Amino acid sequence: MQDKKIKVLLFRGKGLLSTLIRWKTNSIYSHAAILLPDGKTIIESWQGAGVRKKIMTDWKDVDAYNIDLTNEQIGYIVSYLESKVGYKYDYLGALGIALNKPYQKKSRYFCFELVFEAFQYIGIKLLNRTVARECTGSLLMRSHYLK
Repeated sequence: MQDKKIKVLLFRGKGLLSTLIRWKTNSIYSHAAILLPDGKTIIESWQGAGVRKKIMTDWKDVDAYNIDLTNEQIGYIVSYLESKVGYKYDYLGALGIALNKPYQKKSRYFCFELVFEAFQYIGIKLLNRTVARECTGSLLMRSHYLK
């Protein structure tokens, strides 16, 4: 059986909060999600909603990066992400990024943290010498795994 790809989506948000995130993190990206193998469902952590699963309808200002995985790895990462649906948004962790402080609320996630940790769960370290709570769009886009 041929191995599949899973996509990391990086968003160039235009709203006030997105602009602040992009400015503070020195990135063109303000949000991240993972596109599941069906090509339309994403899992993301969103302010006010927490970790959620939804159908992607607006592809404007979104860059999709492939990550080559085996079918087994895809199964594990999808299961991991689905187990996180319903977790709250990590406002403290996001504030820590803005203030360059290692704040984090356990069992809560901001978007980049969720994406980073999901790959870490299946043994893929997207960035060396980086932990999930430190991950930003400017760092994530530098990973050699994103193609």
